[in-house]
Amino acid sequence: MTDQARPPFDRVGSQGWHRAASASAPVIGSGIATDATGAMFAGDGSTLFRLKGNTLRKIDLARYALGDITNVVSNGQGFLVSTTRGLIRIQGDRIRTLDATRFPWTRGLREIVQTSRGETWLYGTAGVVRIASNLLNRAFDAPGQPVRTRLFDFRDGLFGSPQRRGFVGMQAAVGGDGRIWFATSAGLAGIDPAAVYESAGAPPVSIRSLAAGARTFRDPSALILPPGTRSIRIAYAAASLSAPERVQFRYRLSGVDTDWVDPGTRRATNYTNLGPGKYQFQVIAGNEAGVWNRRGATLDFEIRPTFVQSVPFRILCGVLVVALLWLAYRVRIRAVSAQVRANMAVRHDERERIARELHDTLLQSVTGLILRFQHATISMPPDLPERKTLEAALDGAEDVIAQGRDRVRALRPPEINGDAETLLTEIVRTPQHGGPPFHSVTVYGEPRLLTPAAADEIAGIANEAVINIARHAAATKVDVTIQYRAEALVIRLRDDGIGFDPLVLRTGMRDGHFGLVGMRERARTLGAELIFDNAPAGGAEVTLVVPAPKAFGFDRSFAARMWQKGLRLLRSG
Repeated sequence: MTDQARPPFDRVGSQGWHRAASASAPVIGSGIATDATGAMFAGDGSTLFRLKGNTLRKIDLARYALGDITNVVSNGQGFLVSTTRGLIRIQGDRIRTLDATRFPWTRGLREIVQTSRGETWLYGTAGVVRIASNLLNRAFDAPGQPVRTRLFDFRDGLFGSPQRRGFVGMQAAVGGDGRIWFATSAGLAGIDPAAVYESAGAPPVSIRSLAAGARTFRDPSALILPPGTRSIRIAYAAASLSAPERVQFRYRLSGVDTDWVDPGTRRATNYTNLGPGKYQFQVIAGNEAGVWNRRGATLDFEIRPTFVQSVPFRILCGVLVVALLWLAYRVRIRAVSAQVRANMAVRHDERERIARELHDTLLQSVTGLILRFQHATISMPPDLPERKTLEAALDGAEDVIAQGRDRVRALRPPEINGDAETLLTEIVRTPQHGGPPFHSVTVYGEPRLLTPAAADEIAGIANEAVINIARHAAATKVDVTIQYRAEALVIRLRDDGIGFDPLVLRTGMRDGHFGLVGMRERARTLGAELIFDNAPAGGAEVTLVVPAPKAFGFDRSFAARMWQKGLRLLRSG
C-alpha cells in the first residue's frame, strides 16, 4: 500500500456534503464497501483504494493478472473482490486468489451476495453460480481441491446478462423473503434458494463405444484390438433427467494419464500413439448439483503387438546384437592375432639372424682363439707357472663359450605347436641348462593348444627362468604347475633354492644383469602378468598369467566343449 495525501471522494459531515480536495482524483468505477473499523474500500482499474479519515492508501492488484476490479463486497472477516478474470479474498494483509483459468465460474463476475444460509451467490457472464461459503473459503486456502458449485442460466429461465460495465447501482440483492434478485439486461429475475430442486442421486455412467480404425465396438466391456492399433476414440454418457447437458465428466486411461482428466461436459475422447499392452479406461460423472458417481464405468482392452513389437522379435534382435558383437570380437581377435603373428615373424627372423651372427662370428672366433691358446699351452713345460694361469683362463673361456651357446639356443626356441606341458617339460629337462636334476610338471584343467606366438614368448620366459635357477638358486629341484582356466593360462615355476634377493624383488632386476628385464618385456608382449616372489616354504617363485585370447587364440573345439557342457548343466538343472 502507498499513501496519497488527499482523498478524491465526496464526504458528508455536520455541515453537509463537501468534496475532499484532490488535484488528480481517480474515477471510482467499481463497488464500494466498508469494514468494521469504518474504513471504506473502492476499486478503480486494477487498484483497490482504502480510505480512513483523511488517509488514502492503494493496494495494487495488477501483479495477480486477474484484470480490472468489478465489485468489492465485505464479508465480515475481510473483503471479496471480483475481477474480469477471477476472484480475490483480502483478510488483513493476506491476499488469496481464484483464477478463471482454473475456476471458469469466476470469469466476468459483477455481483457477490452472501446470505445467512451460508451460501455465496456470484453473478457474472456465465450466469448465477451458487457455492457454499465454507467451500469458497476452502477453495481460496487450497486451490487444488475440487469445488462443488451450481450454475443457473437460461436453461433454468434466467434470461439476459449482467449490465454493461459503467452501470451505476446494485445488480443483485437479497429480498426480505430470502429470495435473491438480479438486475439483468432482460429485466429483473429472482431465485428462491428454498425452492431450488437438487438431485441427490449420482448419474449412472456408461461407455457407449470404442472406435479403432474402421471398426466401432458398441457397448464394449472387454476388447482385444488388432495388432498395430495406434489411435482410438471412446464415447461415454451419463443419464440425467433434470439437466443432462450439465453433467460433468472425468476420465483417465491407465498407463497414459497420470491423473483424472476434466473434459467438462464433453462426451468423447481420443487417444493416439498407443503401444501394445493392456489398458483400463475409467470415467466418472457428476450432476448439476455436484453429486458425483465415483464408481463410474470401466473398460478393459488389450492391443496385441505386431511381430516387430513382440517379445520373440526383441529376443531375436538381442540374439542378433550378441551375434554381431561376437562377430566383431572374432574379427578383432583375428586382426590382432595376425598382427601379433606378423610381429613375431619379424622378431623371429631378426633373432635367427642374430643367432647366426653370434655363432658364425663371435663364437667361432673365440673357439679358434681357445684352440690356439690350448696348442700353445700344451707346448709349455708342465711345471711352468704361466701354464697353470693359461689353463685357468682357458677354463673360463670355455664357460663363456657355453653361456654363448645357451644364448644362441634361447634365440632359437624349439618350434612347438602343442600345449604348455610339452613345451615346459622340454625346457626343464634340457641338459645344457645344467639345472636341478629333479623336476615335476603338474597340470590342472583341460589342456589347450598354444598359439605359435604365445609358445615362443612363454618358451623364452621359461628358458630364462630355468637358466637363472641353474646359475643362481643353488636348488635341488624345480616344480612346474600349469593351470588351464577359462580366462587365462597360469604357469608357476618354484624351486627349493636360496630365493630372490630382496633388492631384486624391489627393483625388478639384478645390477649388471638383464635376464629378468627381458622376461618382463616378453610378458608385456603377451599382455601377461609376470610376478617374482619368494615361496613361504623357501625358494624362488615365478608366476606367469597369460590372458586366454593371447595364449590360445580362438579355439573352436574348446568353445564347442564349453557349449556342450553348458547344455548338460541346463538339462540336469
